[in-house]
Amino acid sequence: MLIEKIKGLKLIKPIEVTVEKMFTIECKDLNISGAGETKKAAIENFKFAVIDLYEDFQMSDNDTDSGKEYEERFLSYFDWLK
Repeated sequence: MLIEKIKGLKLIKPIEVTVEKMFTIECKDLNISGAGETKKAAIENFKFAVIDLYEDFQMSDNDTDSGKEYEERFLSYFDWLK
């Protein structure tokens, strides 16, 4: 099965998908990607993933060393506006 769970919910039956043409944008260092049927859609999905990850950092406390290390690496990519 391609996806068995989504956000902790177990699927009762498979979700069938067809990918005909796909563009993928990714940052391997941060393990973030975005995909879409067009280059523009892939970029927008990548931006959404970055924003979503940033918001996750704002709402959670990273108690693990690896979590803190990843957050620092992620934030090092940005010159935050003040």
